[in-house]
Amino acid sequence: MRIDFDLAWVAAVLLCSLRLAAAIALTPLLSGFSIPARLRVLILLALSVCMISPANLSAIPQSNDTLDLVQVALCELAFGAALAFGVFAAFSSFSLAGRILDLQIGFSVGGLFDPVTRRQSPILAAFFDLFAVVSFFLANLHHTLLRGFMATLEAVPPGTASPFVSPLLLSQQMTVMFVNGLKLAAPVVICLLLVDIGLATLSRNIPQFNIFVISLPIKTLVGIAVLAVVIRYMGPSVSRALNAIFPYWSALVA
Repeated sequence: MRIDFDLAWVAAVLLCSLRLAAAIALTPLLSGFSIPARLRVLILLALSVCMISPANLSAIPQSNDTLDLVQVALCELAFGAALAFGVFAAFSSFSLAGRILDLQIGFSVGGLFDPVTRRQSPILAAFFDLFAVVSFFLANLHHTLLRGFMATLEAVPPGTASPFVSPLLLSQQMTVMFVNGLKLAAPVVICLLLVDIGLATLSRNIPQFNIFVISLPIKTLVGIAVLAVVIRYMGPSVSRALNAIFPYWSALVA
C-alpha cells in the first residue's frame, strides 16, 4: 500500500496552522478553558486541514531552501499576530471598562488595605473579561471568527502574508478599543460622578464627617446596584465591541 502526499498541501496546512495558532494563542479566547497543549495542536491542525482548499495551494513557494521556508513561516506568524491584535483589542475594551469601574467604585483601594498580598485585585476587570468570553460564544461569534479567518486565507493565501502592518490601522483599532470601553463603563461612571458630587456637597456642609471612609461603602453599593441594573441593557454596546474585530480584519487584508 502506497500513500502519496501533496507537499504543497502539507506546506499550506502547516502555514495555515501557524497563522491560526498565532491568531488564537495571543487572544483570551481559550484562556478560560484548561485544554491540554497536545489537544490544542490537534484542533489547530484539524481546522487547518478543513480550511485549506486547492485555491490556496498556488501561492505556496516552491523552494527547497530552508531559509526561505523559515522566512515564510515567520511572516505567517507575524500576520497571525496582526489578526490576533484585532481580537485582543476587542476584548481589551471589556478589561478597560472593568478597570475603570474598579477605580471608580473603590475596589482598587483594596490593595492599600490588604496586609497579606499588598497588591490590587481587579475584581470587576476579571468579571468583565469572563463576561466578554461568555458573550462571544453565546452570540456564536466563534463561527463568524472562523469564517472571517477563511476569508483572510482567500484574500491572503498561505505563503503570501506580509509581516508589516500600517501603524495608522493599529492606532485606529486602539481608538475603537478605548471608545467601546468607555461606552461600556459610562452608565455606572455617570452615576458614581453624581454620587461624588453629592458627597462633596455633604463634605462642604458638614466638614466633621470623614467622607473618605463613608464614601467607600456608598460608592460600592451604588456602583454594584447600577451595574446589576444596566448590564441587561448592554447588548448593543457588547455587540459593537466584539464585532469591532471584523472591520479591522477587512482593512488588514485589503
